[in-house]
Amino acid sequence: MLHLRKKWVLVTLVALTMLVLGFMLAGAERRNSMRLWRGLQQHTSVELSTPKSKGTHMQTQDLTEQIDGKSSSLSELRKPGEVIMSKMVNETLKAELGRSAWRLLHTMAGKFPVEPTVDEQEAMRDFVYLFARLYPCGDCARHFKVVLEANPPDVTTRETISNWACKVHNVVNERLKKPIFDCAKLAETWKCGCAENEEEASS
Repeated sequence: MLHLRKKWVLVTLVALTMLVLGFMLAGAERRNSMRLWRGLQQHTSVELSTPKSKGTHMQTQDLTEQIDGKSSSLSELRKPGEVIMSKMVNETLKAELGRSAWRLLHTMAGKFPVEPTVDEQEAMRDFVYLFARLYPCGDCARHFKVVLEANPPDVTTRETISNWACKVHNVVNERLKKPIFDCAKLAETWKCGCAENEEEASS
C-alpha cells in the first residue's frame, strides 16, 4: 500500500510539472510580446524627442498610449492567479506529497544556472508561482501563496534561489512546528546531483 501511495505521489508531481511547463511556454510567448512592446516604446520615445509637426506629434503620442495600454494588459497576465486545486483530506498523502514537492523545489534550485539569463530567471519565477497555483493540495497552496506574497522568489543566481527555497521551507516548517533547516548546509541536506565531474559525483 505504501508503494502505491509513493507511486501516486510521483505520478502527481510529474503531471503537475508537465502542466506548469505548459503554462511556462505560454508565459514565454507573453514575455516575447512584452519585449516587443518595450522595444516599440523605446523607439517611440526617440521619435517624441525629435521636433515634428503638431499632427505627427499627436499621432506618435496616441501610439505611445496604445503601447502603454497593451503593456499593462500583458503585465496583468503575469500576476499570480488564484489557487486551482481543491482540499486534500488524506493526511498521509498530503505529507508524502509535501516531502516530494520540497525535494523537487530544492533540487531545481540547486541545479539552476549559477548566472542565469533574464529568460531563465523569468522561467524560474513563473514556475514557482504556477507550482503554487497548481499544487494538488488546495489548502497547502493557499498557505504557500501567502508565503510567496511576503517572500517573492529571488531568481538572481543559483545561490539566491537556493537560499530563498530554504527560507520559505523554514517559514512553512515554523508554522507547522517542524524542525528548521540550516540554510548554510543546503548541499548536505538536499543532494541535487550537481557535481562538476564524475569524481565528485561518485564521492
